[in-house]
Amino acid sequence: MIELAVLGVLREGELHGYELRKRLRELVGGTSSISFGSLYPALGRLERDGAVEAVEAVEQLEAAVPVATVPST
Repeated sequence: MIELAVLGVLREGELHGYELRKRLRELVGGTSSISFGSLYPALGRLERDGAVEAVEAVEQLEAAVPVATVPST
């Protein structure tokens, strides 16, 4: 189920893991606990299946942060 939520949020635009988790929490409410321990494996499965892709890192605070996006068709 988390995979569907991730795809829905990523349709809005590219996000890195922290922002993706923050956006998911906003959508499902504060009572849901979406952990990085469930988010990153879900992203990995989606990437493996070709549903999302990692794109060029974004320079932020002198650190490269990988972002995820839904591939364009």
